[in-house]
Amino acid sequence: ETLATGDSYVTSARVTDYLPAKGSQAQTWATYSGGQVSASSSASSPENWGGAFPDRAPYAAVDADPATSWMAGEPAQIGQWWHIDFEGDVDLSSVRISWPARDDGPIAQSIALTTDAGVYSFDVSNNEEAQTFSVPGVTRSLRVTLTGVRDGVVGQFGISDIVIPDVHVQRTLVTSGEMSSGPAVFSTARG
Repeated sequence: ETLATGDSYVTSARVTDYLPAKGSQAQTWATYSGGQVSASSSASSPENWGGAFPDRAPYAAVDADPATSWMAGEPAQIGQWWHIDFEGDVDLSSVRISWPARDDGPIAQSIALTTDAGVYSFDVSNNEEAQTFSVPGVTRSLRVTLTGVRDGVVGQFGISDIVIPDVHVQRTLVTSGEMSSGPAVFSTARG
């Protein structure tokens, strides 16, 4: 799990990573522009009950990649949430949310969208189509909270994609800059 600068690493492990001799000087951090995302839990966390999946981090909901989705780190439970703090005031007259593809439709039956202006409740369509929600006013944050789960549906709550006009969140990985005289070697994986 790649943490943003200043984020706490929450795990029961003794160390946060297995690093080369330079230790924390060799760590990589994520920086964000356009907004800062977080969630109640994430399937990307090392503490996830089913293993850690980097393509299931909170950022996956805003990365514009249909192959990734933020997924909560445990089976669907009322109260799970995904959150974004914007860099400025944002008009939420249109918020389009796509749910992860499932044969039996989305996990969510209902959600709440929380902004600076209040909490707004919505039903979720039982199909794979993206759904557009409208929330009045201008806000500096948005939280999507699971408020209802479909009967008989088992799985994790998640968001495949969330589109807010004029909001483009970018993630940049930053290395420490501490390099020896040898060649710099980076290994990355998409997801």
